[in-house]
Amino acid sequence: MSVSPIYLLDSDVFIAAKNAYYAFDICPGFWEGLLHAHRRERVRSIDRIRSELLSGRKGEDLVEWVKSDVPTSFFCDSNVAEVSSAFTEVMLWVQRNAQFYDRAKAKFATEADGWLVRRF
Repeated sequence: MSVSPIYLLDSDVFIAAKNAYYAFDICPGFWEGLLHAHRRERVRSIDRIRSELLSGRKGEDLVEWVKSDVPTSFFCDSNVAEVSSAFTEVMLWVQRNAQFYDRAKAKFATEADGWLVRRF
């Protein structure tokens, strides 16, 4: 029996959807679909992404949706040993690769993207 993958979503998934074709007033089914997929254990994100999303303007649709509609179980805790260990591996790999600019490495290290490494 095959196991269905769980997709970890970055803040850009939410932000780009809100700003383009899936705005809350145009396509509420997209947002309901994300919650449905979460209930079926198909999509999640991490607490650091939640923080990025909540840093938006107060009263903004996306901020309000995260606050009121998204269950806390949607966002995994990134402060667990397994995630910290994987994050360290990712950062070491990034730092050792000269193909990436130092500025990009620093940005990647300080944003939530590098923490999207949880294993299920």
